[in-house]
Amino acid sequence: MIKNYHHLKKASGISPDKFLHNLNRHERKRLTLEIVKLNHPALAHSNNALKRMINANMYPKRYQQIQINDALRVRIKDAVAGILNFGGSATGGSIKYLAVGVYTSTDAEQ
Repeated sequence: MIKNYHHLKKASGISPDKFLHNLNRHERKRLTLEIVKLNHPALAHSNNALKRMINANMYPKRYQQIQINDALRVRIKDAVAGILNFGGSATGGSIKYLAVGVYTSTDAEQ
């Protein structure tokens, strides 16, 4: 949820709590490109490949406002359901120990 929040804020330039209001055409296009890059990481490094895919109608040029609103609502509901599921498992005794790992990636291309 936090990762999605930061990506949405970076892509649109406005605070994510205002996404349910109308976005202009430019903001919707920028947000659409960011969503496609998140869903397909191989396209994130090549803007030419992304543009070819959009021109070939494999991905939309921009999402409609209702599609953005619906997707945002689904992600919020999923995040809340995950939190409730974890909380219920923790209080019910199913989760006794919690391990948190922090990983970093290094770029080996030199």
